[in-house]
Amino acid sequence: MAERRAKTLTEGDLEAIAEAVKNHGACNLGLTNEQANTLKRLLKAFDSASALIGKTFLLAILACIFGIFSSGFWVWLGEGLKNFFTGK
Repeated sequence: MAERRAKTLTEGDLEAIAEAVKNHGACNLGLTNEQANTLKRLLKAFDSASALIGKTFLLAILACIFGIFSSGFWVWLGEGLKNFFTGK
């Protein structure tokens, strides 16, 4: 039975990947650490804002659906109370 290779990267693998990525144009934007951290914070804030807007939109849709279905109940209850108190 052949020995299976572990699913971890060796130091040589990591160095080869780092060297290949260093010269790639899309990965080398010339940003400083401070600029990269600022960009990362902005992206996290954008993600949080979009999640909040999505949740608010879904809540508004659910409130409208609940309002449509519950309006029949309130009409029925009002008619019943009116009939009860007027004796009809």
